[in-house]
Amino acid sequence: MKRILFSFYFLFFLFLAQSQTKLNVLLNDGSKQEFDLLTSKLTFTDTDNMVVWNNNTISSTFQLGDIQKVLFSSSPNNIIPIQNDKLKCYYFDNIIYIKSNNMNEMLRASIVDIAGHQILTQSSLFNLSINVSSLKSGVYIVVVNNQQLKFIK
Repeated sequence: MKRILFSFYFLFFLFLAQSQTKLNVLLNDGSKQEFDLLTSKLTFTDTDNMVVWNNNTISSTFQLGDIQKVLFSSSPNNIIPIQNDKLKCYYFDNIIYIKSNNMNEMLRASIVDIAGHQILTQSSLFNLSINVSSLKSGVYIVVVNNQQLKFIK
C-alpha cells in the first residue's frame, strides 16, 4: 500500500513538474541525491524500490522507506558552491547544509543580506544545518570560515 501511495504521489508531482529538469531525493539520513530528468528515467519495483536509470544502466536504487522527500526543480540548487574539496554546501527544503571533510573542524557560518547586515550566525563541529525558512526571498551571502558563497532564496 505504501508503494502504491508513494508511486501515485510521485507520478502526480512528475506530471506537475514537466518543466522541471532536476529530481532531488532527500534521504532519511540527511543525504541528498540529485538527478537530471532530461537524461534519467525512474521505475518502481514490486519490492518497494525506486530505481533511477541513466543511459539504460541503473544509476541508483532507493528503498521507499529510506526516502524522506522528493522535490523537483529547474536548477541543481540555489547556492553557488565554495570551490574547494574541504567543504560541501547545498540548499534543500529551506535548509543550508554545510559539511567539512575534517571531522575536527569547527564550522562558523553567517548569513549576510545584500545591504551587509548579518542575519544569522551559527557554529558546529564539522556538520552544520541552517534553517532559512524565516528569510525573505532574495540574494544573500553565506560566509563559512572566511569563505563566501552566494545564496538565492
